[in-house]
Amino acid sequence: MIDMAGEDFELRAYVHLGRMQPQYAAFVGAITQGDPPVEGMASLYVEMAPGN
Repeated sequence: MIDMAGEDFELRAYVHLGRMQPQYAAFVGAITQGDPPVEGMASLYVEMAPGN
């Protein structure tokens, strides 16, 4: 845990995808906002607590 300004942060998940498959890239592109992923693109998912 990291204590910053009296708040505790906890790393809940850290996932690195080295190469997205076409079906997963299409699914993520359909449900997220912003720049859509493409087949073969790497991705990093980080979940911290507390979230906003």
